[in-house]
Amino acid sequence: MPNWVSNEVNIYGTEEEITKVREFVNGTRTQEPFSFESIFPTEYVNRPDDWGTKWDAHEVHFEDGVDALKYSFDTAWDAPRGVFAKLVEEFPAIHISWFYRDETDTFEGYLLHYKGKQMGDVKF
Repeated sequence: MPNWVSNEVNIYGTEEEITKVREFVNGTRTQEPFSFESIFPTEYVNRPDDWGTKWDAHEVHFEDGVDALKYSFDTAWDAPRGVFAKLVEEFPAIHISWFYRDETDTFEGYLLHYKGKQMGDVKF
């Protein structure tokens, strides 16, 4: 079993942008409201390099709004930085605040994208 990392993702934008993001991240194969495979399709063996984690989002919870989306889920061993980067690439105008924390409290941090600028990965 992996060490689980909890992720809380908040996405803000116009109603039109949020509609596009909602459709883009929705897992057609997994039936989850947020699927890495939908965001960044890749071969299984490439997932750690491409996504930053080996498995897709686990136990996804979702809150839907007109100009905001909120997701929480677990990932194996680390935050999926490659998935974050792909969202930023596809939707440069949206604002993303992505908090992650290891279940053992070994590390935690934020992935931030605001007004077209990736603010980086702030680890604590």
